[in-house]
Amino acid sequence: MDYQHTKCSFYVVNLQSEGAKALAAELSSEVGLKILKELYRNPLSVMDLSANLEIPVSTVQYHVNRLLELGVIREAERKLGKRLRDVKTYVYDKEGIIFLNCPEPSGDTTKSE
Repeated sequence: MDYQHTKCSFYVVNLQSEGAKALAAELSSEVGLKILKELYRNPLSVMDLSANLEIPVSTVQYHVNRLLELGVIREAERKLGKRLRDVKTYVYDKEGIIFLNCPEPSGDTTKSE
């Protein structure tokens, strides 16, 4: 058999950090989880997410802002929309989220590749 090594990156959060509780709350939210699944390697705007998930724009914006603040998703692209306004797309491009219980918090999150 031929095995191919692929690079994987994860979002790592320390259980001792301030952001761990907020991230756990967002992941336990049905809407937050749906948004994260929809954004997995699929950049979308808030309006697109709202239409795809049939959720009000304000609710989607709230959860996108929380996921952005936590560093779980990132802005993928900015382009001009139909009304010549900035339209941002967001993406979740990690393979998973890992919670670690480190005795000494060295920051909220780190990246592992």
